[in-house]
Parts: sequence; C-alpha cells; structure tokens
Amino acid sequence: MSTYYYSTPSDFTTNKVLPDRPLVVRCAFDQESKTMSFSSAQNCTYDHLRNKIEQCFSLSTLAFFIEYKDDNGETCEITTEDELTEAIKYFEAAAEEAPLSSAVSILSGRSFESKNITLSVQVQVDYDRTQQTFPFRSE
Repeated sequence: MSTYYYSTPSDFTTNKVLPDRPLVVRCAFDQESKTMSFSSAQNCTYDHLRNKIEQCFSLSTLAFFIEYKDDNGETCEITTEDELTEAIKYFEAAAEEAPLSSAVSILSGRSFESKNITLSVQVQVDYDRTQQTFPFRSE
C-alpha cells in the first residue's frame, strides 16, 4: 500500500465547516489500495481529492467516480464538495463513536480530539462516460 502526504494547497479556500483534524483517505481501485493523508480535513476539497486519486491510479484517460458504503451497506457517491463534506462528517462521527482501546491511556498524552478521520472510498470507472469521451475506433 502506498501513502502520499499532501499539505494545504495555496489555491483553494479552507472549508471552515470541516474539523481541523488529520484526514486519511484510503482509496481502493481495481484490487489496488492507496492511502493519502491530509494534515487537516479542511485541506481536502473535492477537486483536490479527485486530482490526487487520478494521479495515484493513472486515471487521466478514464471517467471515474468516488463512492463509499454507509453503515446500512448503501453506496453513497461523492460527486460534489457538499457530498465530500457529508462523507467526511459521516466518518468523523464513526471515529468519535469508536471506543478507545485499552492500549491507549490517558497517560499516553494522546488527545482524543487529534484522532485521525479515516475516509474509506472505492473508485469506480464509469465505462459509459469513458467510451463517450474516448471512443474506441473499430476499423
């Protein structure tokens, strides 16, 4: 599994609605898994995430979408900034509800507030749109 680290891009506005906590995005595509880390969830925009996924999996010639499964097993697509914010908040709530392990103690100095938010997503190729955008020629 590869890990990529990204800091705040200077060309986008920080989303004040998102928590200022580290964000780890685990992406799965075609039996391959990549992990991207953002110093804060506020540094992750939809376009920025999409570009990084495109680079990591070499998807520049393919139409693709990002999705995740909720607790009910329903697939939720992330196609906008608002849907990304909703997904991050969904996974943040799950992280907050997770019980602390016995290995983590108050004496460890680790703050519960600094706990990472881990967003697990699946990348799917939209073959219908890919063929419309990049038609294959048969001669």
